[in-house]
Amino acid sequence: MVTQELNQWSPVIAAIEAELRLLEAAIPANPRSPRNERLAKEVETEVRRYFRALQVSVDVEALADIYYQHVTEGGI
Repeated sequence: MVTQELNQWSPVIAAIEAELRLLEAAIPANPRSPRNERLAKEVETEVRRYFRALQVSVDVEALADIYYQHVTEGGI
């Protein structure tokens, strides 16, 4: 009997869940909305591009040598 009642309400529950998914996608702060997921991917691409350019433009080994030279001279 309980199973029959649940089966009777399952289309209603499915419709409510579908409506909730649509409403959640429209919430501006929802990180899983399609628009925000696309924007997050764009930001990730830009940040990756920035740090790649930074890595190419700065010689890390030379920077390390300069740092340790001044640390040992400064007495730290």
